[in-house]
Amino acid sequence: MKSLPIVSIFFVLLAMVQTANAAEWVELGETVWGPCHYDKASVRQMGRFVTVTLRQMLNARMAAVVEAAIPATKGVAYMVSYELIDCEEGLYRHNSVVYYDRHGRILHDSALTKKQYREPAPRPIPPDTPIGWLAETVCASDGSAPAR
Repeated sequence: MKSLPIVSIFFVLLAMVQTANAAEWVELGETVWGPCHYDKASVRQMGRFVTVTLRQMLNARMAAVVEAAIPATKGVAYMVSYELIDCEEGLYRHNSVVYYDRHGRILHDSALTKKQYREPAPRPIPPDTPIGWLAETVCASDGSAPAR
């Protein structure tokens, strides 16, 4: 698993370049937070690793939860996360999470505060969650989707 940090850095840079292209948002499902989509155009695979952009729309109740936790996100409408998924091991890591208002303006980018916090280790992909649905979708092409 030592290669994960190096691959993670590579894919973050690739995701940044990718966001300049038009997104192709595909709905994954609905959560208590609101609708969840992934950008089909952002999917990049390198061996067992896949990077992909995930967008979680926020209903008013959940936007209030985010605003209470991160005051800089007042007026948040949705968040976009850049995910690294290890399809073989069934693990994932958020490379960064960016919070936007309804006009698409950035309110907060977790990549800018990363050094303030301990970097979490890759986590198991939980079933029946947006990241679980995402892994099933993007890992299915090579037949190594994590078991639900």
